[in-house]
Amino acid sequence: MSLWEIKRLLTLLLFKMVMMKFFLIGSLSIFLLSACDSFFSRTNQGELSRFLDARTIKDMNFCYSHSTDIHINKISNLNTDDYIDVIDYIPLETNESILVGNIDKLLIYEDRIYILDIYKAKSVFIFDIKGLFIKKISLYGNNSTEYKFLRDMELDIPNRQIVLYDRNGGKLLLFDLNGNFIRTQRLGFRFSNFKILSNGNYLFYTDNNPNDFNSEISGYSLLIGHPKGVIFYRGFPNNFFLESLNYSANFNLSNVGFNNSYEYICPRLSNAIFQIDTIGKLKKLYQIHLPSGCMEEYLQNINPNHFIKEMASKGYFYSFGDNVLINDSLFYFNFSGPDKIMNELWYNRISGQYYCINKKLSSTGKIISVPNPLSFKDNQLIGAIDASLITHSKSSFSNAHRKIIHDGRLSEEILGKIDKVNQDDNPVLMVYRIKWQ
Repeated sequence: MSLWEIKRLLTLLLFKMVMMKFFLIGSLSIFLLSACDSFFSRTNQGELSRFLDARTIKDMNFCYSHSTDIHINKISNLNTDDYIDVIDYIPLETNESILVGNIDKLLIYEDRIYILDIYKAKSVFIFDIKGLFIKKISLYGNNSTEYKFLRDMELDIPNRQIVLYDRNGGKLLLFDLNGNFIRTQRLGFRFSNFKILSNGNYLFYTDNNPNDFNSEISGYSLLIGHPKGVIFYRGFPNNFFLESLNYSANFNLSNVGFNNSYEYICPRLSNAIFQIDTIGKLKKLYQIHLPSGCMEEYLQNINPNHFIKEMASKGYFYSFGDNVLINDSLFYFNFSGPDKIMNELWYNRISGQYYCINKKLSSTGKIISVPNPLSFKDNQLIGAIDASLITHSKSSFSNAHRKIIHDGRLSEEILGKIDKVNQDDNPVLMVYRIKWQ
Protein backbone atom coordinates (compact mmCIF):
# COMPACT_ATOMS: atom_id res chain seq x y z
CA MET A 1 0.00 0.00 0.00
CA SER A 2 1.42 3.31 -1.06
CA LEU A 3 1.85 6.30 1.20
CA TRP A 4 -0.86 8.18 -0.74
CA GLU A 5 -3.40 5.35 -0.15
CA ILE A 6 -2.55 5.27 3.56
CA LYS A 7 -3.18 9.05 3.85
CA ARG A 8 -6.49 8.68 1.94
CA LEU A 9 -7.61 5.86 4.26
CA LEU A 10 -6.75 7.86 7.37
CA THR A 11 -8.60 10.93 5.99
CA LEU A 12 -11.78 8.89 5.34
CA LEU A 13 -11.58 7.36 8.82
CA LEU A 14 -11.20 10.78 10.43
CA PHE A 15 -14.14 12.14 8.39
CA LYS A 16 -16.38 9.27 9.55
CA MET A 17 -15.40 9.86 13.17
CA VAL A 18 -16.28 13.57 12.88
CA MET A 19 -19.64 12.81 11.25
CA MET A 20 -20.42 10.23 13.93
CA LYS A 21 -19.70 12.89 16.58
CA PHE A 22 -22.12 15.36 14.98
CA PHE A 23 -24.72 12.63 14.64
CA LEU A 24 -24.46 11.74 18.32
CA ILE A 25 -24.59 15.40 19.37
CA GLY A 26 -27.60 16.01 17.11
CA SER A 27 -29.42 12.94 18.41
CA LEU A 28 -28.72 13.98 21.99
CA SER A 29 -30.00 17.52 21.29
CA ILE A 30 -33.23 16.24 19.76
CA PHE A 31 -33.70 13.92 22.71
CA LEU A 32 -33.13 16.74 25.21
CA LEU A 33 -35.48 19.12 23.35
CA SER A 34 -38.17 16.47 23.21
CA ALA A 35 -37.70 15.79 26.89
CA CYS A 36 -37.93 19.54 27.65
CA ASP A 37 -41.09 19.90 25.52
CA SER A 38 -42.58 16.93 27.33
CA PHE A 39 -41.57 18.38 30.68
CA PHE A 40 -43.03 21.84 29.95
CA SER A 41 -46.14 20.24 28.51
CA ARG A 42 -46.59 18.25 31.72
CA THR A 43 -45.82 21.40 33.74
CA ASN A 44 -48.43 23.44 31.87
CA GLN A 45 -50.96 20.66 32.27
CA GLY A 46 -50.14 20.58 35.97
CA GLU A 47 -50.67 24.33 36.26
CA LEU A 48 -53.92 24.00 34.33
CA SER A 49 -55.11 21.19 36.58
CA ARG A 50 -54.56 23.42 39.61
CA PHE A 51 -56.82 26.00 38.00
CA LEU A 52 -59.47 23.56 36.94
CA ASP A 53 -59.66 20.94 39.66
CA ALA A 54 -63.36 20.04 39.68
CA ARG A 55 -63.22 19.43 43.44
CA THR A 56 -62.48 23.12 44.06
CA ILE A 57 -65.01 24.74 41.71
CA LYS A 58 -68.41 25.68 43.10
CA ASP A 59 -71.39 27.27 41.39
CA MET A 60 -72.09 30.87 42.31
CA ASN A 61 -74.96 31.33 44.70
CA PHE A 62 -77.89 33.43 43.47
CA CYS A 63 -79.61 35.37 46.22
CA TYR A 64 -83.12 36.21 45.04
CA SER A 65 -83.66 39.00 47.54
CA HIS A 66 -85.84 41.99 46.77
CA SER A 67 -84.35 44.28 44.11
CA THR A 68 -85.19 47.92 43.44
CA ASP A 69 -87.40 48.53 40.40
CA ILE A 70 -86.68 51.75 38.51
CA HIS A 71 -89.49 52.71 36.18
CA ILE A 72 -88.48 55.14 33.44
CA ASN A 73 -91.72 56.81 32.47
CA LYS A 74 -90.28 59.86 30.72
CA ILE A 75 -87.13 60.76 28.81
CA SER A 76 -86.32 64.45 29.25
CA ASN A 77 -84.59 67.00 27.05
CA LEU A 78 -82.76 68.81 29.83
CA ASN A 79 -80.32 71.65 29.49
CA THR A 80 -77.01 70.33 30.79
CA ASP A 81 -76.69 73.42 33.01
CA ASP A 82 -79.64 72.07 34.97
CA TYR A 83 -77.94 68.89 36.14
CA ILE A 84 -74.16 69.23 35.51
CA ASP A 85 -71.58 71.21 37.47
CA VAL A 86 -68.18 71.53 35.80
CA ILE A 87 -65.44 71.40 38.41
CA ASP A 88 -62.21 71.29 36.42
CA TYR A 89 -60.52 70.49 33.13
CA ILE A 90 -57.32 68.46 32.85
CA PRO A 91 -55.51 68.81 29.50
CA LEU A 92 -53.16 65.83 29.03
CA GLU A 93 -49.59 66.73 28.12
CA THR A 94 -48.91 66.17 24.42
CA ASN A 95 -45.85 65.59 22.25
CA GLU A 96 -44.93 63.20 19.43
CA SER A 97 -44.10 60.37 21.84
CA ILE A 98 -47.20 60.90 24.00
CA LEU A 99 -50.18 60.55 21.67
CA VAL A 100 -53.28 58.98 23.21
CA GLY A 101 -55.37 57.57 20.38
CA ASN A 102 -58.40 56.51 22.39
CA ILE A 103 -59.22 56.19 26.08
CA ASP A 104 -60.57 52.66 26.46
CA LYS A 105 -60.15 52.66 30.25
CA LEU A 106 -59.24 55.31 32.78
CA LEU A 107 -58.27 54.66 36.40
CA ILE A 108 -57.35 57.23 39.04
CA TYR A 109 -55.48 56.46 42.22
CA GLU A 110 -53.87 58.93 44.61
CA ASP A 111 -52.31 61.57 42.33
CA ARG A 112 -52.00 59.42 39.19
CA ILE A 113 -54.12 58.93 36.08
CA TYR A 114 -53.75 55.58 34.26
CA ILE A 115 -55.07 55.41 30.68
CA LEU A 116 -55.41 52.25 28.58
CA ASP A 117 -55.41 52.70 24.78
CA ILE A 118 -56.08 49.24 23.32
CA TYR A 119 -56.24 49.66 19.55
CA LYS A 120 -54.38 52.81 18.49
CA ALA A 121 -51.37 53.37 20.74
CA LYS A 122 -51.57 49.82 22.18
CA SER A 123 -50.12 51.29 25.34
CA VAL A 124 -50.75 52.48 28.88
CA PHE A 125 -50.13 56.14 29.72
CA ILE A 126 -49.45 57.45 33.21
CA PHE A 127 -50.09 61.12 34.00
CA ASP A 128 -50.20 63.04 37.24
CA ILE A 129 -53.46 64.57 38.39
CA LYS A 130 -52.61 67.83 36.60
CA GLY A 131 -52.15 66.04 33.28
CA LEU A 132 -48.34 66.06 33.23
CA PHE A 133 -46.80 62.99 31.59
CA ILE A 134 -45.00 60.46 33.80
CA LYS A 135 -44.49 57.28 31.77
CA LYS A 136 -45.70 55.22 28.82
CA ILE A 137 -45.87 51.41 28.94
CA SER A 138 -45.46 50.25 25.34
CA LEU A 139 -44.24 46.65 25.09
CA TYR A 140 -46.01 45.33 22.01
CA GLY A 141 -44.25 42.16 20.79
CA ASN A 142 -43.85 38.40 21.12
CA ASN A 143 -41.37 38.10 24.00
CA SER A 144 -42.39 36.88 27.44
CA THR A 145 -42.09 40.42 28.83
CA GLU A 146 -44.19 41.87 25.98
CA TYR A 147 -47.86 41.67 25.03
CA LYS A 148 -49.54 40.62 21.79
CA PHE A 149 -52.99 42.12 22.49
CA LEU A 150 -53.45 44.36 25.48
CA ARG A 151 -57.06 43.79 26.54
CA ASP A 152 -57.54 45.08 30.09
CA MET A 153 -55.91 46.93 32.97
CA GLU A 154 -56.51 47.01 36.72
CA LEU A 155 -54.70 48.32 39.80
CA ASP A 156 -53.77 45.98 42.65
CA ILE A 157 -53.66 48.51 45.47
CA PRO A 158 -52.43 46.29 48.38
CA ASN A 159 -49.48 45.18 46.25
CA ARG A 160 -49.17 48.63 44.60
CA GLN A 161 -49.10 47.16 41.11
CA ILE A 162 -50.50 47.79 37.65
CA VAL A 163 -51.87 44.54 36.21
CA LEU A 164 -52.17 44.30 32.41
CA TYR A 165 -53.86 41.43 30.60
CA ASP A 166 -52.46 40.12 27.31
CA ARG A 167 -55.36 38.10 25.91
CA ASN A 168 -53.57 36.65 22.88
CA GLY A 169 -50.47 35.87 24.92
CA GLY A 170 -52.47 34.31 27.74
CA LYS A 171 -50.68 36.14 30.52
CA LEU A 172 -50.72 38.98 33.03
CA LEU A 173 -47.92 41.55 33.09
CA LEU A 174 -47.24 43.20 36.44
CA PHE A 175 -45.69 46.66 36.91
CA ASP A 176 -45.21 48.92 39.90
CA LEU A 177 -47.38 52.05 40.07
CA ASN A 178 -44.61 54.03 38.34
CA GLY A 179 -44.77 51.73 35.30
CA ASN A 180 -41.63 49.66 35.93
CA PHE A 181 -41.87 46.01 34.84
CA ILE A 182 -41.89 43.39 37.63
CA ARG A 183 -42.80 40.02 36.17
CA THR A 184 -45.12 37.96 33.97
CA GLN A 185 -47.79 35.57 35.23
CA ARG A 186 -48.91 32.85 32.80
CA LEU A 187 -52.59 31.84 32.79
CA GLY A 188 -54.35 28.55 32.19
CA PHE A 189 -57.43 29.85 30.37
CA ARG A 190 -58.72 32.83 28.39
CA PHE A 191 -61.05 35.63 29.37
CA SER A 192 -61.92 39.15 28.27
CA ASN A 193 -61.90 41.37 31.38
CA PHE A 194 -61.14 41.06 35.05
CA LYS A 195 -61.45 42.80 38.41
CA ILE A 196 -59.33 42.33 41.52
CA LEU A 197 -61.30 41.63 44.71
CA SER A 198 -60.44 42.63 48.27
CA ASN A 199 -59.26 39.12 49.25
CA GLY A 200 -56.76 38.99 46.37
CA ASN A 201 -58.91 36.80 44.14
CA TYR A 202 -59.80 37.81 40.61
CA LEU A 203 -63.23 38.06 39.00
CA PHE A 204 -62.85 36.92 35.37
CA TYR A 205 -65.37 37.63 32.62
CA THR A 206 -64.80 35.04 29.88
CA ASP A 207 -67.06 36.65 27.24
CA ASN A 208 -66.86 34.60 24.03
CA ASN A 209 -63.40 33.16 24.66
CA PRO A 210 -63.48 29.38 24.14
CA ASN A 211 -62.35 27.30 27.10
CA ASP A 212 -63.58 24.03 25.65
CA PHE A 213 -60.56 22.07 26.86
CA ASN A 214 -62.25 21.64 30.25
CA SER A 215 -65.94 21.10 30.84
CA GLU A 216 -65.68 22.55 34.36
CA ILE A 217 -65.43 26.12 33.04
CA SER A 218 -66.51 25.78 29.40
CA GLY A 219 -69.62 27.84 28.74
CA TYR A 220 -69.47 29.87 31.98
CA SER A 221 -69.29 33.65 31.68
CA LEU A 222 -67.97 34.47 35.16
CA LEU A 223 -65.20 32.85 37.18
CA ILE A 224 -63.64 33.72 40.54
CA GLY A 225 -60.15 32.46 41.24
CA HIS A 226 -56.52 33.38 41.71
CA PRO A 227 -54.01 33.65 38.86
CA LYS A 228 -51.49 31.58 40.82
CA GLY A 229 -53.94 29.01 42.16
CA VAL A 230 -57.36 27.54 41.57
CA ILE A 231 -60.74 28.55 40.22
CA PHE A 232 -63.15 28.71 43.15
CA TYR A 233 -66.49 29.77 41.65
CA ARG A 234 -68.23 29.75 38.29
CA GLY A 235 -71.47 31.43 37.26
CA PHE A 236 -73.76 32.50 34.44
CA PRO A 237 -73.60 29.60 31.99
CA ASN A 238 -74.11 30.82 28.45
CA ASN A 239 -77.71 29.60 28.34
CA PHE A 240 -78.68 31.09 31.70
CA PHE A 241 -80.40 34.22 30.45
CA LEU A 242 -81.52 32.72 27.20
CA GLU A 243 -83.48 29.99 28.97
CA SER A 244 -84.61 31.66 32.18
CA LEU A 245 -84.80 35.39 31.45
CA ASN A 246 -84.51 35.55 27.67
CA TYR A 247 -81.42 37.74 27.83
CA SER A 248 -77.91 37.44 26.50
CA ALA A 249 -75.24 36.30 28.96
CA ASN A 250 -72.64 38.94 28.04
CA PHE A 251 -71.51 41.43 30.65
CA ASN A 252 -69.95 44.70 31.53
CA LEU A 253 -67.76 44.69 34.64
CA SER A 254 -68.46 48.12 36.06
CA ASN A 255 -65.58 50.43 36.90
CA VAL A 256 -66.26 50.98 40.59
CA GLY A 257 -62.87 51.24 42.26
CA PHE A 258 -60.13 48.93 43.43
CA ASN A 259 -59.91 45.75 45.51
CA ASN A 260 -63.53 45.87 46.60
CA SER A 261 -65.31 43.24 48.66
CA TYR A 262 -67.91 43.18 45.86
CA GLU A 263 -68.24 44.20 42.23
CA TYR A 264 -71.10 45.00 39.88
CA ILE A 265 -72.08 43.35 36.62
CA CYS A 266 -74.63 44.37 34.02
CA PRO A 267 -75.66 41.59 31.61
CA ARG A 268 -76.33 42.90 28.14
CA LEU A 269 -79.99 43.28 27.27
CA SER A 270 -81.06 42.53 30.85
CA ASN A 271 -81.53 46.15 32.00
CA ALA A 272 -80.42 44.87 35.39
CA ILE A 273 -77.48 45.46 37.72
CA PHE A 274 -76.15 42.61 39.87
CA GLN A 275 -73.74 42.66 42.80
CA ILE A 276 -71.23 39.85 43.32
CA ASP A 277 -69.01 39.35 46.40
CA THR A 278 -65.72 37.56 46.97
CA ILE A 279 -67.35 34.19 47.77
CA GLY A 280 -69.50 34.01 44.65
CA LYS A 281 -72.75 35.31 46.11
CA LEU A 282 -74.86 37.11 43.49
CA LYS A 283 -77.87 39.31 44.02
CA LYS A 284 -79.85 41.60 41.77
CA LEU A 285 -79.79 45.20 43.00
CA TYR A 286 -81.75 47.03 40.32
CA GLN A 287 -84.18 46.17 37.56
CA ILE A 288 -84.57 49.07 35.15
CA HIS A 289 -87.90 49.21 33.33
CA LEU A 290 -87.46 51.24 30.16
CA PRO A 291 -90.28 53.17 28.43
CA SER A 292 -93.12 51.47 26.56
CA GLY A 293 -91.89 49.60 23.55
CA CYS A 294 -89.29 47.94 25.74
CA MET A 295 -87.77 44.63 24.79
CA GLU A 296 -88.88 42.17 27.49
CA GLU A 297 -91.85 40.82 25.56
CA TYR A 298 -89.99 41.02 22.25
CA LEU A 299 -87.08 38.81 23.30
CA GLN A 300 -89.30 35.92 24.26
CA ASN A 301 -89.96 35.19 20.61
CA ILE A 302 -86.64 35.97 18.93
CA ASN A 303 -82.97 35.09 19.15
CA PRO A 304 -81.34 37.98 21.06
CA ASN A 305 -78.29 37.85 18.82
CA HIS A 306 -80.31 38.89 15.74
CA PHE A 307 -82.72 41.45 17.05
CA ILE A 308 -80.91 44.80 16.89
CA LYS A 309 -82.00 46.17 13.51
CA GLU A 310 -85.60 45.06 13.92
CA MET A 311 -85.77 46.49 17.43
CA ALA A 312 -84.53 49.85 16.24
CA SER A 313 -87.03 49.93 13.39
CA LYS A 314 -89.93 49.01 15.68
CA GLY A 315 -89.08 51.54 18.37
CA TYR A 316 -87.84 49.26 21.13
CA PHE A 317 -85.49 50.43 23.86
CA TYR A 318 -82.58 48.22 24.91
CA SER A 319 -79.19 48.32 26.66
CA PHE A 320 -75.98 46.48 25.87
CA GLY A 321 -74.79 47.16 29.39
CA ASP A 322 -71.45 48.28 28.00
CA ASN A 323 -71.33 51.66 29.71
CA VAL A 324 -72.30 51.36 33.36
CA LEU A 325 -70.60 53.26 36.14
CA ILE A 326 -71.60 52.82 39.77
CA ASN A 327 -70.41 53.73 43.26
CA ASP A 328 -72.07 53.93 46.67
CA SER A 329 -74.08 57.06 45.87
CA LEU A 330 -75.03 56.95 42.17
CA PHE A 331 -74.93 54.96 38.98
CA TYR A 332 -74.84 55.83 35.30
CA PHE A 333 -76.56 53.62 32.72
CA ASN A 334 -77.06 54.27 29.01
CA PHE A 335 -79.45 52.67 26.54
CA SER A 336 -80.54 52.99 22.93
CA GLY A 337 -83.95 53.83 21.57
CA PRO A 338 -85.59 54.16 18.18
CA ASP A 339 -83.11 54.88 15.38
CA LYS A 340 -80.31 54.07 17.86
CA ILE A 341 -80.60 57.40 19.67
CA MET A 342 -78.57 57.26 22.87
CA ASN A 343 -80.20 57.98 26.20
CA GLU A 344 -78.59 58.10 29.62
CA LEU A 345 -79.86 57.44 33.13
CA TRP A 346 -78.37 59.06 36.22
CA TYR A 347 -79.71 57.49 39.40
CA ASN A 348 -79.18 58.71 42.96
CA ARG A 349 -78.83 55.54 45.05
CA ILE A 350 -79.49 57.43 48.28
CA SER A 351 -82.58 59.50 47.43
CA GLY A 352 -83.96 57.45 44.52
CA GLN A 353 -84.06 60.53 42.29
CA TYR A 354 -83.06 60.12 38.66
CA TYR A 355 -82.51 62.00 35.43
CA CYS A 356 -83.24 60.18 32.17
CA ILE A 357 -81.99 62.27 29.27
CA ASN A 358 -82.04 62.11 25.49
CA LYS A 359 -78.50 63.21 24.62
CA LYS A 360 -79.27 64.13 21.02
CA LEU A 361 -82.10 66.51 21.84
CA SER A 362 -80.73 68.01 25.05
CA SER A 363 -79.20 71.46 24.95
CA THR A 364 -75.63 71.83 26.18
CA GLY A 365 -76.29 75.36 27.45
CA LYS A 366 -73.09 76.98 28.69
CA ILE A 367 -71.25 73.66 28.67
CA ILE A 368 -69.86 72.74 25.27
CA SER A 369 -70.02 69.00 25.79
CA VAL A 370 -70.68 66.51 28.58
CA PRO A 371 -68.68 63.33 27.92
CA ASN A 372 -69.74 59.89 29.04
CA PRO A 373 -68.20 59.17 32.43
CA LEU A 374 -65.11 56.97 32.41
CA SER A 375 -64.25 56.89 36.09
CA PHE A 376 -64.83 58.38 39.52
CA LYS A 377 -62.57 60.75 41.41
CA ASP A 378 -64.01 60.61 44.91
CA ASN A 379 -67.67 61.52 44.22
CA GLN A 380 -66.79 63.42 41.07
CA LEU A 381 -66.99 62.03 37.53
CA ILE A 382 -64.26 62.03 34.89
CA GLY A 383 -64.90 62.05 31.14
CA ALA A 384 -62.82 62.89 28.07
CA ILE A 385 -63.43 65.53 25.40
CA ASP A 386 -61.64 65.42 22.06
CA ALA A 387 -59.31 68.39 21.65
CA SER A 388 -60.61 69.09 18.13
CA LEU A 389 -64.11 69.58 19.53
CA ILE A 390 -62.77 72.17 21.93
CA THR A 391 -60.73 74.07 19.34
CA HIS A 392 -63.58 73.99 16.81
CA SER A 393 -65.80 75.86 19.22
CA LYS A 394 -63.12 77.62 21.25
CA SER A 395 -64.57 81.07 20.80
CA SER A 396 -68.09 80.20 21.95
CA PHE A 397 -66.63 77.84 24.52
CA SER A 398 -64.56 80.57 26.13
CA ASN A 399 -67.30 83.16 25.98
CA ALA A 400 -69.81 80.77 27.50
CA HIS A 401 -67.48 79.89 30.31
CA ARG A 402 -66.70 83.52 31.04
CA LYS A 403 -70.38 83.86 31.83
CA ILE A 404 -70.03 81.00 34.26
CA ILE A 405 -67.08 82.75 35.89
CA HIS A 406 -69.35 85.66 36.76
CA ASP A 407 -71.57 83.17 38.54
CA GLY A 408 -68.56 82.08 40.58
CA ARG A 409 -68.61 78.58 39.09
CA LEU A 410 -65.27 78.49 37.23
CA SER A 411 -62.00 80.29 37.81
CA GLU A 412 -59.84 82.10 35.27
CA GLU A 413 -57.21 79.44 35.91
CA ILE A 414 -59.54 76.66 34.74
CA LEU A 415 -60.64 78.67 31.72
CA GLY A 416 -57.00 79.35 30.85
CA LYS A 417 -56.38 75.62 30.53
CA ILE A 418 -58.97 75.43 27.76
CA ASP A 419 -57.59 78.47 25.92
CA LYS A 420 -54.23 76.68 25.51
CA VAL A 421 -55.66 73.53 23.91
CA ASN A 422 -54.66 72.87 20.27
CA GLN A 423 -56.52 70.76 17.73
CA ASP A 424 -54.02 67.86 17.68
CA ASP A 425 -53.56 67.67 21.44
CA ASN A 426 -54.43 64.69 23.56
CA PRO A 427 -58.00 64.50 24.92
CA VAL A 428 -58.96 66.89 27.69
CA LEU A 429 -60.40 65.33 30.84
CA MET A 430 -63.48 66.99 32.29
CA VAL A 431 -64.19 66.70 36.01
CA TYR A 432 -67.86 67.20 36.84
CA ARG A 433 -70.66 66.23 39.19
CA ILE A 434 -74.41 65.75 39.05
CA LYS A 435 -76.65 68.39 40.61
CA TRP A 436 -79.67 66.85 42.33
CA GLN A 437 -82.77 69.00 42.82
